[in-house]
Amino acid sequence: STGSTGSTGATGSAGANGPTGSTGSTGATGSAGANGPTGSTGSTGSTGSTGATGANGPTGSTGSTGATGGAGASGPTGRTGATGANGPTGGTGEKGADGSLLFDYYATDKLIFPYPDGAKNLGVGGTDIASSEIVLFGSSTGGTIGDIWMGNTLKLGHLTSGGTTITTADSGETLLIAPNNANIQFQSSAYFIDTSGQLTIAKIYDTEAAYYLDLNAIGTSLNTKGAITVGDGTGKITAGTYDPAYTIDGAKYSTFLPSMTGVKEETTGVVVTNELVPGVGYRSIIDFGSQPVGSDIWLFSKATDLKTNINNLVVLLNPEGNARVWYDLDIPNFKLAIYSSLPSRISYRLTAPRFDTSQWSNLRTGGITGFDLTPLITPIPYSGPIATPSADGLAGITVTPASSASGVLYQVQNSLSELIYNVGIFSQAAIANLTAGVIDAQKVVSPVAEVTEVKTNVISPLSSDSVEVKLGPAQSFTISDQTNTPKVSFDSIGNATIAGTLQTQSLVVNQTTTFGGDVSQTGGVNGMPDQESMVANAGFELAGANSSMPDAWSCTNTGTGTGSCSRNTTNFVQGSAAMAVNKYVDQLQRKIINAND
Repeated sequence: STGSTGSTGATGSAGANGPTGSTGSTGATGSAGANGPTGSTGSTGSTGSTGATGANGPTGSTGSTGATGGAGASGPTGRTGATGANGPTGGTGEKGADGSLLFDYYATDKLIFPYPDGAKNLGVGGTDIASSEIVLFGSSTGGTIGDIWMGNTLKLGHLTSGGTTITTADSGETLLIAPNNANIQFQSSAYFIDTSGQLTIAKIYDTEAAYYLDLNAIGTSLNTKGAITVGDGTGKITAGTYDPAYTIDGAKYSTFLPSMTGVKEETTGVVVTNELVPGVGYRSIIDFGSQPVGSDIWLFSKATDLKTNINNLVVLLNPEGNARVWYDLDIPNFKLAIYSSLPSRISYRLTAPRFDTSQWSNLRTGGITGFDLTPLITPIPYSGPIATPSADGLAGITVTPASSASGVLYQVQNSLSELIYNVGIFSQAAIANLTAGVIDAQKVVSPVAEVTEVKTNVISPLSSDSVEVKLGPAQSFTISDQTNTPKVSFDSIGNATIAGTLQTQSLVVNQTTTFGGDVSQTGGVNGMPDQESMVANAGFELAGANSSMPDAWSCTNTGTGTGSCSRNTTNFVQGSAAMAVNKYVDQLQRKIINAND
């Protein structure tokens, strides 16, 4: 006979919580914050250059000539003396008182000259050599044969007009003007050549009066039409200001050459960075060793002896646009690599010491003073060591969402609420840890981040909410091993694929479940009241395939939650595996129709 109905089994454990609902929509944007304080006024710009000096005013008119003084009174005329008696008639011809010849005559050259017999010197204006105004020496008595002595002014030329030439008789002879330990003066004692060869004059003119040398002029001292060469092109010019002058539409303009400490050479040019260096940027290379002869860089490298001075090369770069630029100097290979974050047109300025820079010191020798800056400049005070900046390169930097109208997602501002457009403002302290594609930081905060690969030990929610993974219709969330083989995958509709073992305290199946392998569990099998699936809370295990296993479970049940079984074991087959249900003391709360339910 049928035994009594067993007692009702214990209530199964509560099912796991359902999935968390999706996050609600974002709340409305808060009102704009108050404006930051106004920034400090920028420093005053430098004073403009001094305007050009005005032209000299017109020369004043010459004053009137003073009146001529009156003539002095004539002295009385002396009495005429009595006429003396006639003397005896002199001797005939060119003979002196002693009867010797005074002059001789050379008929070929029509020349009359002192007779060459003894000291035949010719004197004019005196009775001897010392008292004569002009002495022509025919002998060595008192002078050198051929000398002309004059006791006063020598005037050459006609009394009325015409020029005068002092020259030598033969071509190639030297005309020597040799004063006897005295100066050669011009017009007055203010202009002369002294015995050491120094020339003292007021002004030297070219044949064209427009070009001259006026050493004492306050305005232009030297005006020359051609080039000026000093020391065969290797000398030194000491001056305070160099002014290349320009005239445009009749107006005169000044430009000034810059000064430089030390003797250096400079060159400028433009390159375009169009060579992509993966992971670095864009590059252009200047090879100092392969420049065309005569080009700017070739001449610069020669004038600076760059092979020796490569370590002293100064490079200044300026990009077109807002690209970031930097350079790398390959000293062993004498190459300059210019980089940019974007393909850019970059201007450069190169400066290096000239090949002979060691010959020119900042200390000058010589007697001239030049600009005496002592009373003009204010000494720079010593104010102690510089303050150490904060190690936090992002101090005072804020990142906030931008208005949608600007087309920019976020804006970066400093502590004065000024927008920052150049990422370089973050300084090395903020970006030094961005190396090799890895962010090394204590904390990175961003509402949106796009990262190809994340390596971390812990993922936790920002607040009390859960961590949510949003997937599109064709997307999945996959966990792969180190060989990139997927092991666990969740798709956007909730399907899960697990390649390994699933261990759980309880398993709740709300719909049909398909097992493709063996399943073992101790306990019983309890059917849910409203589902076709089974929840294991009493125990079941799979046995081997049994082709003779019946299609239905021969157990009686009223369908109202009570009933009894006359068999303790039944087998179910699905696919290539079978399930054997071992019934102990339990009840079925739902009628099982066949093995496929």
